[in-house]
Amino acid sequence: MKAETQQRGAAGIPLRFSGFLPLAALISVAIAGTSAVSPLDAETEAELRSLFPEAASFAVKAGQLPHFRVYQGEEPALVGFAYYTTDIEKLERGYKAPINFLVGMTVAGEIIGVRLIEHDEPYGYFSIETDEFSAQFKGKSILDRFRVGRDIDAISSATITIASAARGIRNSGRRIARQFLAEGGS
Repeated sequence: MKAETQQRGAAGIPLRFSGFLPLAALISVAIAGTSAVSPLDAETEAELRSLFPEAASFAVKAGQLPHFRVYQGEEPALVGFAYYTTDIEKLERGYKAPINFLVGMTVAGEIIGVRLIEHDEPYGYFSIETDEFSAQFKGKSILDRFRVGRDIDAISSATITIASAARGIRNSGRRIARQFLAEGGS
């Protein structure tokens, strides 16, 4: 039998396997559940800052429930989460199509703001596009019922649109809270 010699990299790993190290490191980070601060495009950062103007940084974590983590202070402490409703509640649809909101939530489960990002609703301009519609979610707990006509104003008669938007905001917030607040914000 002939003994083969292999070239080895600095870590003593055969060079033919060294290309897998960066991928393995990324998988390890993803599995461990850590999230690193990622640079955001200017538009996304501006949207996040409209909800969290005092934030020191934002971290993005990919996964089944994609969300932004919001940090504040010199030694950054987790203060909240932001997420797009269509990333969390993929099957929720309005009259015509999904309605996408960016929602900001504190680690206590309180909604601090809602921004309409995209919709294709025929009567959205006088129902979900109004500032009054988004403003009524501020200060609500994700444990609130979000009942249209009771604790959510039906600004128009476009009740399919309004009900879908309210459900999307409520249900996505509850899923984020179940996953991350139950784990102590980790």
